[in-house]
Amino acid sequence: MTPASKPDRNGWIGRLPWRSRARPFWRTSRGWSRHSLRLLILEAAVKPAFIGYLAAASTVGSILFYLAGMPLVRRVGSVRVIQIGTLVAALGAALLAIPAAVVLLLGSLLIGLGYAPSTPAGSDLLQRYAPNGIAR
Repeated sequence: MTPASKPDRNGWIGRLPWRSRARPFWRTSRGWSRHSLRLLILEAAVKPAFIGYLAAASTVGSILFYLAGMPLVRRVGSVRVIQIGTLVAALGAALLAIPAAVVLLLGSLLIGLGYAPSTPAGSDLLQRYAPNGIAR
């Protein structure tokens, strides 16, 4: 069998010259390491699929803020909302140290709630205080 006659496992993506060599989630600097995931699964006595529920809970927390949190930004100000979000995310991260499934879900939800204000509040701060003419 010649290399030209081998079946292409990647389909049409495999023929693109610029295809991405993306690393798996657990090998990125932002993701959990394999070791951390194994410890979490063993300590909390949950199935590996539970990690997906944690990611979903964090996303739900962010969506909840995006749906209802903008009046808070307008009322108390962008800096204060970022400070409150940091405290909420820190509380969520602290809850991840407790190996109980419900507490882990709550911690992930709080991390999402705390992380979400950084985008709208940070954009508001940039819009207000960035000097004019930088984009040229």
